[in-house]
Amino acid sequence: MSTLQETVQSIPRTLVRGYFDAARFPLDASESILRRGDKTDDWAPALAFESVEANVKQVLGSLLRDEELVSEGKLIQAKVAQLRKAAELDVLAEQKKIEADAEYQQRRQADERRRDQVEQQADQREMALERQKAERQQQADAKARKDAEAARKIEAAQQKAVDRQERAARTTQIAAEQQVLADATKAAKATENVLDLDRALRTTKAARKNR
Repeated sequence: MSTLQETVQSIPRTLVRGYFDAARFPLDASESILRRGDKTDDWAPALAFESVEANVKQVLGSLLRDEELVSEGKLIQAKVAQLRKAAELDVLAEQKKIEADAEYQQRRQADERRRDQVEQQADQREMALERQKAERQQQADAKARKDAEAARKIEAAQQKAVDRQERAARTTQIAAEQQVLADATKAAKATENVLDLDRALRTTKAARKNR
């Protein structure tokens, strides 16, 4: 292909490029304003524009038999496909992250509910043990009071028995002493009677001698 033919053929290519560069300027300005420095190649309006640009360049390149324009359109189309694939992967990754976060939150909430349930059950068991302990202590105290009362009754009964035995012993002792006294009194009277008889006998004997 001669240089003249190349120059003639490059004219439409230049016009197409210039058209898209001019059309891209407002889009770039809007992207700068809307995204405020967060400029990346995967902005949806930019991808849509480049997709149109790729198709137009390929169609016009085919009509004009401009392989360079067709190749340029294919490169832009491959870039758009790659960026869209990356965006889809980013969206998928974000969705998975959201799902993972939601699953984590659900697991954490389930764990918290289980912990609360375990703590509640532990508190209930502790309260039940405390009640059992209090009941057993009350039963032990009641038994101790009952045993103490029974011991006091037994001690009182034993003391009464001892008192009865002591009174019976004192009564027996008094009766014995009274019997001894009575016997002594009888003996004394008997002795006195004997003395009286002896005196009477001596008096009688003395009277007989005086006759």
